[in-house]
Amino acid sequence: MSDPIAWTVNVPLLTTPIIVRQLAAVILIPLAILTLLLIGLAWFEGSLDQLGAIFRAIFGVSAILLVLVLAAVVLFFNNRMTVSFEVDADGVRSRVVDRRAKFGRTLAIVLGALARNPTVAGAGLLARANSSRFTEWHEIRSLEVDQKRHTVLLRGNRLVLDAVFCTKDNFMDVKSAIEKEIRRSRKATRKTNELGRT
Repeated sequence: MSDPIAWTVNVPLLTTPIIVRQLAAVILIPLAILTLLLIGLAWFEGSLDQLGAIFRAIFGVSAILLVLVLAAVVLFFNNRMTVSFEVDADGVRSRVVDRRAKFGRTLAIVLGALARNPTVAGAGLLARANSSRFTEWHEIRSLEVDQKRHTVLLRGNRLVLDAVFCTKDNFMDVKSAIEKEIRRSRKATRKTNELGRT
């Protein structure tokens, strides 16, 4: 690749399927683990008659977390997140540059720790870990292109490695550059493998 392609884009949160799935995972995975632990504890203590109360409590916590997440997305983030991207010969870099996101991550960690709530603190730590990503070309196994939303999902063997959100103007250029670099990387890998066998 001759010149890197770099841009910044405001990503809508509640109307972007990949982000909605990630938000759902942040809420549902810790709750599912907590539910299994509580069921296991009830079984171990021989009080399976308490399952109804456990499920009601988990449902209540889920509803509260959902309302809080939606309120944060709409009121605090205004349903937008600013993300910068760079596509170059090494791979794809993405970084959340929105100051509100940095504040929100730190706040979640602090409040979760003070309230002794591992779900909230864990969500903040997870958000901090995912605020910057770098994906090398050889890691990408396939692409999922959403032309309507100007998005290219970079997929590994099973998971989405990153979502590249483009502008309307640069979508085709970015998509072509990504496809070209993946082809180049695969060709180089095949050549290396052939040399290794000889």
